[in-house]
Amino acid sequence: EYLQGGNPIDPVADVVVNVTSLANPVYAGSIFTTRISVGNRGTRIASNVVVTITIAPNMSISAIRTGGDYQTNLVGNVFECRYSSIGKPTSVNTPYLMPHIEIDAAVAADVSGYLTNRATVSSGGVLDPNLSNNASEIEIQVLGAAVDHTMPSQHALAVSPDIPCILAQFNQPMDADSFSPDSITVWGRQSGMKEVSITPSSTSALVSVM
Repeated sequence: EYLQGGNPIDPVADVVVNVTSLANPVYAGSIFTTRISVGNRGTRIASNVVVTITIAPNMSISAIRTGGDYQTNLVGNVFECRYSSIGKPTSVNTPYLMPHIEIDAAVAADVSGYLTNRATVSSGGVLDPNLSNNASEIEIQVLGAAVDHTMPSQHALAVSPDIPCILAQFNQPMDADSFSPDSITVWGRQSGMKEVSITPSSTSALVSVM
């Protein structure tokens, strides 16, 4: 996996970090994974490496995977991972990579727009000549909460076969960008599953009973 930075310079350790998201854009209220890649492009082993990851304040961390038994610390939305050392590359153009750090976090339900997750890396005791690759961030687009296409069974509509149609009410206008195709599924206790086409910003629709 590509990590930001140039060719190693002898004889130094050049630690690098890169942040990616396994989903982008995401929906408000959803959980997604941020992946942090850490490595060394230098020609010496990097020692006392500290990675600091800052997750956006409108997110709640639910799980962290470091891929190894490392010294870690979590305070609020700031996660720190310490490596005693990171090995040196075996070839000039391929950095020595540590196991990915992955952080699962939930976006607040009322958030929209963009959030930024960021990571920095530093190494103690060995000169790092290239600080431009010691920080990385990703901007994540947050869409409105995803629309649930299926009416929960506990809210199923009681429909008699002799009633030609019912009026389905929605709590809020439907956003055309939030679902596809332009239809929802309504369950009736006697009529079974019904599908109805609706238009953007509709707050109700007639559901035919067959």
